[in-house]
Amino acid sequence: MRQTINGVTYDTDRAVVIAQVTGNVGSPHWFSGRLYVTPRSRRWFIAGDGGPYSLFGQHVGGGTCASGSGIAPLSIDRVREILEAGDDECHRILDAYAEELGVVDADSLPVAV
Repeated sequence: MRQTINGVTYDTDRAVVIAQVTGNVGSPHWFSGRLYVTPRSRRWFIAGDGGPYSLFGQHVGGGTCASGSGIAPLSIDRVREILEAGDDECHRILDAYAEELGVVDADSLPVAV
């Protein structure tokens, strides 16, 4: 799948698959897809589908939204949130990309005196 968003082209064939992710199951905000990162520019995105109020929701007019699919760019903060809410595999991935995602290890924080 390939899609240009705000002048940036996201291509699932050229990006690295990081994880299969789902979220907000059972709500209109549900989503399911694969989390990707581009190898050179390190842009994170998800390709998949979701409910009417998810990253993939489509406006169909008259204030109505429908489920949809496609590619959605993600901020580092959103990637971290998705992985933190995921399963054990997502937590392992979060650990592997901790520095890039700005994960703070509670053990490394200074202790207040």
